[in-house]
Amino acid sequence: GGSWCHVELPPVLPEALDVMWEGTVDSPVVVINATSKETLFVIRPPFGRLGRQMERKLENDTSISEIDSGLAAAHKVANAVFHLRALQCLARRCHECVKSASFAAIFEDDVEYVEGISPASAETFPRLLADAMRQVQASAGVNKLQLAVGNQGQPVNVAWRKAKCYLHPESVQGHARARLLRCSQYSDSHAYVITRQH
Repeated sequence: GGSWCHVELPPVLPEALDVMWEGTVDSPVVVINATSKETLFVIRPPFGRLGRQMERKLENDTSISEIDSGLAAAHKVANAVFHLRALQCLARRCHECVKSASFAAIFEDDVEYVEGISPASAETFPRLLADAMRQVQASAGVNKLQLAVGNQGQPVNVAWRKAKCYLHPESVQGHARARLLRCSQYSDSHAYVITRQH
């Protein structure tokens, strides 16, 4: 609607995670809570670059929290666990805020509203997200809107070669400064709006 209802999930820290892998080509990689041994998620082959990193882990007896780049980087695994928990919260209606919600906005802890860069005021930003999600869901069946700003608050570069983004012919009705982009590739999802049906 027109205001935020907050669900704050507990932080997921890289040092709280570990992996189990039998070391064979067809064995899954299991990410677990290092203390409780709870299974957080399972990655099944083919692994590609992740597989090569896991092989190096076995060779060097490296903790997952010490891998600092690529798909197996500790912070990326921790982010994956956070996003999985956020999506499970929406799906399972874990909080009063999402008890009857058809979609939710999910933000990592490094995302912040930037006055003058974001396409709405702080007060109208929740309404912008709700209006945009309803519009693209109705017109194109879209079930996820990725929110994006450049590094250090810079505007998104539409022609950025990796994201391959182009201005969408539709604008967000009622929000003149907001623009929709159509992107064929994303490098990360620090913030997004997603439907419960996704």
